[in-house]
Amino acid sequence: MIAAPDPESSYIYVMTASRLARLLKPYDAPHADRLADSARRAWEYAEANAGAFTKRFDKRFAESITRVRAGAAVELLRLTRDPAIGAIAKDAITQAMTPVVSPEAQPA
Repeated sequence: MIAAPDPESSYIYVMTASRLARLLKPYDAPHADRLADSARRAWEYAEANAGAFTKRFDKRFAESITRVRAGAAVELLRLTRDPAIGAIAKDAITQAMTPVVSPEAQPA
């Protein structure tokens, strides 16, 4: 392993593995199933560790991980059709589209 696992990389992996599993399913179902399982495990890791991980970094990292999480949730939803993931995806998209205003930029 080149670097330690982190939630942002895990979300990127979830996006890629979920999409590939969905597209590969008609051609190689066993491989697609392994990818889907791996994507779910990566999602669980990222969800369990994102909060504590982002506290160690600045605001820009938190904004980046929010956008990547939204993409991962959408791809996982497309793969699983799980209503619980659908609710998370909706919330993640809303968060990703909400502009973050720094306290300095707010009017007094």
